[in-house]
Amino acid sequence: MLAALGEPGRRHLPDYLIPIPPRDGATVGQNLAALLDAPADALAAEVAAWPGRPPSRWRPAIEDPQRWREDFALATEAAWRAGRPHWERSRPRLDREVARIGAAAVTGSLPLLLNTLHPRLRFADGELRFASCRALRVPLAGRRLVIVPMLAPPPRVILSFQRDDVALVAYSVLGRGGAPAPESDRLELISGPLRSQALRHLAQPLTMQALARKLDCAASTATYHCDVLEAAGLVSRQRHGTGVWVARTFAGDEFVDLLS
Repeated sequence: MLAALGEPGRRHLPDYLIPIPPRDGATVGQNLAALLDAPADALAAEVAAWPGRPPSRWRPAIEDPQRWREDFALATEAAWRAGRPHWERSRPRLDREVARIGAAAVTGSLPLLLNTLHPRLRFADGELRFASCRALRVPLAGRRLVIVPMLAPPPRVILSFQRDDVALVAYSVLGRGGAPAPESDRLELISGPLRSQALRHLAQPLTMQALARKLDCAASTATYHCDVLEAAGLVSRQRHGTGVWVARTFAGDEFVDLLS
């Protein structure tokens, strides 16, 4: 529903419509009440300040913000009624993802986790980078990182870096496939099935082709996962003759030892 409010290629949303901070787990009802309590003219002012010209679909929010706000609240409530059963069925998936984030945080593995959230999102040299029509690079130094799993079709992602003290990344957890890792397998829980297998196979250096064979995947797939592991400083690659060799770094050895 929120995506439909944007414009092709851009997904701006006024701060007015951002949910309130989840103090003690704010409910949908509490968010709707906060929305209806907010001054309607603030919505019109924020839409009017849209970068460039506001899309035509936002004109009613400027002309009659009170009615637009009430209609939006009704639509949001109806969407929640329809989506709530799906949300409740997906709670185990969300709980597992929360556990994955928590394990990465306490083991100092957040850089690797960040490189698993979206195909175009990368963390390197203290920066979050998002490859898009406009290259986005945001230093995380001094920012509180907020990671939000979403029940949305992949590869949806929401990024918010407007505040100097917060960096928010909301990403889809649907369509990730694969059986859940056993709770004892923290390496797979954090890095994912293929990357955890790659790290284990790389106890001794291997060529990219040999690693792809061990992972039973295409060479391009193995290369993609090695890109992620190399960006996290866990593997290194060197060309020797016609082949490319992959080896775990010292940090990679420590990472595997810590989580295995």
